[in-house]
Amino acid sequence: MIQLALVKPIKLPLVRPRRGGIAGASGPVGLVALVLLVAGAVSGQSVVAEEEPQAEATDEVSQESIEIRAPAVKAPADSGAFRIGVGDILGIHVWREPEVTVAQVSVRTDGKISMPLIKEVHCVGLTPLELDRELTLRLSEYINAPEVSVIVKQINSLVISMIGGVMRPGKVPMSPGMTALEAIAGAGGLTDFAKRKKIYVLRREGGQSLKIPFDYDGVVAAKKADVPLHSGDIIIIPD
Repeated sequence: MIQLALVKPIKLPLVRPRRGGIAGASGPVGLVALVLLVAGAVSGQSVVAEEEPQAEATDEVSQESIEIRAPAVKAPADSGAFRIGVGDILGIHVWREPEVTVAQVSVRTDGKISMPLIKEVHCVGLTPLELDRELTLRLSEYINAPEVSVIVKQINSLVISMIGGVMRPGKVPMSPGMTALEAIAGAGGLTDFAKRKKIYVLRREGGQSLKIPFDYDGVVAAKKADVPLHSGDIIIIPD
């Protein structure tokens, strides 16, 4: 904003013309003198142009901490449950439908089972409950509101092998969550000539063979971690 300083009125002396002199001359000369006098008075007053400093417009943004949470991933209800594998023997019961009920069927090497009406169903990797739902969906195309029950009669897919210095080498049925120490105990324990510090688990994973060391004495003394087993693992005990 520009402010102008007010100019105070100036009282000019009255100049009376004198006779016969230039100082008392009237007309153009007197007018010039008057203009020069006023200009000198005005030049003595300073016109001040003051500009107010503009306040910086600062936008104050209130910063609040924003917490971004990833959507929770809900684990499947059947997480950790038994999953059907090749060689397992199942029983499929359909209530009030004896023609469709299958008392016993073995899971083939291609991961499928055969049933009336729906022919083939892939079941390897499914839990019994998931297979139940799949069969119910498939049979509903032929039967009104079918009630299906899947029974696991024998587990042959969960198996590990023991080679070397154990009392009963060979294949051992594997229960979910079984560890190497439990498997060795289930095979009757180590022989007297078993090399306890050179035991390892051989595992096929991603097309490659993994060698997982197992310190028997360290695990028994609770100084080393036990090795959780996968179906198909081979425990090798040099002797």
